[in-house]
Amino acid sequence: MHVRRQVRDAVVALLDPIPDFDVTANRLMFKSERPGVVVRTGSEREGGAERDSPTIQRRYDRLLALVIGIVVPGEEGSEDKADELAVLVEKAIAADPELGGLVIDVAYVGTDTSLEDIDGHPLADLTIEYSVWYRTTASDPETAI
Repeated sequence: MHVRRQVRDAVVALLDPIPDFDVTANRLMFKSERPGVVVRTGSEREGGAERDSPTIQRRYDRLLALVIGIVVPGEEGSEDKADELAVLVEKAIAADPELGGLVIDVAYVGTDTSLEDIDGHPLADLTIEYSVWYRTTASDPETAI
């Protein structure tokens, strides 16, 4: 499986023990009475290729957008609850910025918040973005090096 999927799976595994919310890597929004966290990856950019000689495999530094969406149903206090859950997410990522050795680094980029109404159901929507730096060879995008 591509390293992008491995990153999503590693973040889900990192956040899953937190009992305050349900977590998934499924891009589909799930309806729940409990707060939910959706882990997904966005754009990926090549951050610099290296090749020591024509006989050595080209290596790519990759910069991947990791997006963690926090959804809290309800009106009263839902934005505050989303911020409380963001603290838990940010602390978990900060405690393991290499995702168990899978990547070189996970760095905070920014946060967006909004209050939404979906099908008559109010919710707070908070999105945290990180930049994930990892390296692969050109011929093996399934193995981080």
